[in-house]
Amino acid sequence: MASIQSSATISGLSPHEMAALQIVMENQLSAQDVMPASEVQAQMVQAGFSKLAGTLSLRLLENRAFMESVEDHDFNGDSSWWCYRVTQSGVDWLLSNQHLFQLRRPPESLPQPLPPQPRAATFNQGITDDDVPF
Repeated sequence: MASIQSSATISGLSPHEMAALQIVMENQLSAQDVMPASEVQAQMVQAGFSKLAGTLSLRLLENRAFMESVEDHDFNGDSSWWCYRVTQSGVDWLLSNQHLFQLRRPPESLPQPLPPQPRAATFNQGITDDDVPF
């Protein structure tokens, strides 16, 4: 998921353009894979950007020829929707600027050890038969 914090332009792209490019590329395992525009926008919102930023980034990246829009259809051809994929120009930009992205996830934190349990001798200290209600 995109994790770009700055609002400054970096290597010619705005943070929302970089995030959209990253999101689509993360979901594009082959050069022919596509990602629905609505899913790109949803992931942009999840990453902290507005819906407008998601929409603008797709248009801006398409204008730069870093992405292309493709009409996709369901199995029967009854429904269609717009999808995006990163072009070779976009891939080249990502390859040249991969140092700007977090390519390794931080390790997940290990569960914390349980606090030490009181020893039975300490726990029973001071308890007599009179303390037991039966």
